[in-house]
Amino acid sequence: MSSIISLTRDSNYFGILRKYRVIIDGQKVGEIAYGETRLFNLRPGLHKIQVKIDWWKSKSMSIDASDHVTYYLEFGSNLRGW
Repeated sequence: MSSIISLTRDSNYFGILRKYRVIIDGQKVGEIAYGETRLFNLRPGLHKIQVKIDWWKSKSMSIDASDHVTYYLEFGSNLRGW
């Protein structure tokens, strides 16, 4: 069985035209666009989640996934407009 991670990218304007790469356990599993929410399956066990765009990357977040559980994460840039 598996669990699900729901990743939501916030809607600030940094990188509005670019997609972030979603990295789980060191492997690219997909991309996420401005304001989008994507779902990814996780096997039970410990996983490291990270997002990247160009030279910037987030800190790794560890999730110890259990069967039939949905984990909700939201990410975005600290940079804001004027």
